[in-house]
Amino acid sequence: MTMRSAWRYTRFRASVVAGHLRRMRPTLLGSWTGGDPNSGGNRWAVYAHYSRQGRVFDYVLHALKALCDEGYRIIFVTNSSNFDSAQIAAVAPWCAKILKRRNIGYDFGAYKEGILNIDDYSTIEGLILMNDSVYGPLFPLGDTLDRMSSEKADIWGFTDSWEHAYHVQSYFYCFNRRILASPHFHKFWRGIPLINYKRAVIERLEIELTQFFLDRGYHLTAAFPYNALVDRFMSLLASEQPDEMAETELESKERLRTHFATGSRVNSTHYFWEILINEFRYPFIKGELLSQNPSAVYGVHRWYNTISKQTEYDPDLIVEHLKHSQRPRLFGIVPHT
Repeated sequence: MTMRSAWRYTRFRASVVAGHLRRMRPTLLGSWTGGDPNSGGNRWAVYAHYSRQGRVFDYVLHALKALCDEGYRIIFVTNSSNFDSAQIAAVAPWCAKILKRRNIGYDFGAYKEGILNIDDYSTIEGLILMNDSVYGPLFPLGDTLDRMSSEKADIWGFTDSWEHAYHVQSYFYCFNRRILASPHFHKFWRGIPLINYKRAVIERLEIELTQFFLDRGYHLTAAFPYNALVDRFMSLLASEQPDEMAETELESKERLRTHFATGSRVNSTHYFWEILINEFRYPFIKGELLSQNPSAVYGVHRWYNTISKQTEYDPDLIVEHLKHSQRPRLFGIVPHT
């Protein structure tokens, strides 16, 4: 083990131990009642929010309205300690409850807070967990919700990943009635540590959630599974003419072809963002892809025009948020004249 690897492992273990200690302490800073437009319903959604400015951007309100339109009662959980009364008023029309908590545990901490604030989650019909790391829905959320209702999955998400280990990606989960009524659901969420190290959150919580429920016999799936996206990418690449692509793009796609041929895995929400929107009507685009593009995915500069042409979503909602991002790379923003 190299010194760097040893340091990462030590930090990982320390963050998990500290996370177990943190979960013993109260985290809630405030609670408010919202308009609860679906008060007669029995399906819930927990929406996890964080903004360093303590602000709710319009893309978040768009997502809340979309969840409301599908009949979900929303618990809005913010990890922003500077979340003020004006922001509470902004989200209140769409929410049953608004919770403000200490910024520990990332989205899983917020998810846990929201779940434990549902009076009796073992009796509800369905639960969505969603966070603000994605923009959208770009297409009607109901299209995918209706399709996945026939899948009989206990847990599903929009995308899955094989990086590190198989898991459903945590920006969107949907849990059905059977799993909500199980003691396993209660055990998992009561027991999770509040980890403040992002790598450990992915490896200890995001992956563990999938593996925990798979090991107990539950069925998990993705609406847009990784292997289907790889197959479609390879099919499209085979049908494209090399002279139709810029040299840089051709080289990038050929590298990916080799990557997949050797069994290597990538983050589908980054590498397949364009195929997902154009070919599958996938209703989200990752914020990190547009603000940082950490994997240097080629073609991200096309995002604005792609969303404008393929969807009815207003891409300026994204632009407005990116203006306030820390060190944004701002790929493909169309300047206004």
